[in-house]
Amino acid sequence: MPSSASTITSVEIAFSRLLILTGMASPKLPAELFDHVIDELCDDSAALRVMSLVCTRAMIRSRRWLFSTLTFNKDDTGFDGFLDLLERSRWTTFASVKSIRITDLFRARWHLYRIRRDVDRMVTHLPNLRSIWLSSTQVWQISWTSIPMHVRRLITTLDLHDLQIDSLLFHPKDWVELFGCVGKAATMTLYNLEFGTMDDLAYLSGRSLRFKSIDTSSILPLDPVWDWSISNGLQITVDTFHLRPLHLPPWSRDYCLSFVSQKFLRHVGPSIRCLFFNLSGAYFSPGMSYLVNDLDIS
Repeated sequence: MPSSASTITSVEIAFSRLLILTGMASPKLPAELFDHVIDELCDDSAALRVMSLVCTRAMIRSRRWLFSTLTFNKDDTGFDGFLDLLERSRWTTFASVKSIRITDLFRARWHLYRIRRDVDRMVTHLPNLRSIWLSSTQVWQISWTSIPMHVRRLITTLDLHDLQIDSLLFHPKDWVELFGCVGKAATMTLYNLEFGTMDDLAYLSGRSLRFKSIDTSSILPLDPVWDWSISNGLQITVDTFHLRPLHLPPWSRDYCLSFVSQKFLRHVGPSIRCLFFNLSGAYFSPGMSYLVNDLDIS
């Protein structure tokens, strides 16, 4: 929480600049300087709120930073209200929204979402949205199919540049919907996912998959994707691989080592720019270092 002194300072700075912008110090401030003043305050929400009261131009420029990222954390009611605005607003667009972060939503016992919405209309009100992050703090308690159908369709219809999914539960048929609709230019981040093994790659024929980041837990069920013999024509690149030890019984460890080194790394190794090793944290316990100690990454 910021101190009162820092808050007062930021508001005072914004107010002094407000005097300049309103003409008390200079009646003709160039538009470029006008915008630059507000851009300099991009990380100061209190100052941006003050600046947004100056005039229409200041309000529009301040919104660019105030609402560039929307966060919905355990707030289904707030997110559903946001969807109402997207669907029903006739004059307002959300052009300043570039990223949406959704955490711990879509649990039926908490909130009942509407069954249908006008997804096409909602998409037109988010012309600059490029990134969505879906996550759950309670591992694998939220599945892809627990997300309302109109929200899933919104995600797969938008022209996203980056889609991040963390700790969700997937079934094989769910990937048909997700991979089949996500734009070819989109990158994906998959972390700590749980789902059944994919068994059909026909809908990915000739496609390219670009993973910004992926971890050990998320690559194992994607077995067919990393198999050269059945994924012919499927182009895959991985920027960052997070090598994270898993809770596996002793009899399956050799398979895991072989899978990571012989299938996954052989397939995407040349495209990997960063390789992270995790030997601690919530998912690590003694005896799980086998994956790092014995893995051949040559």
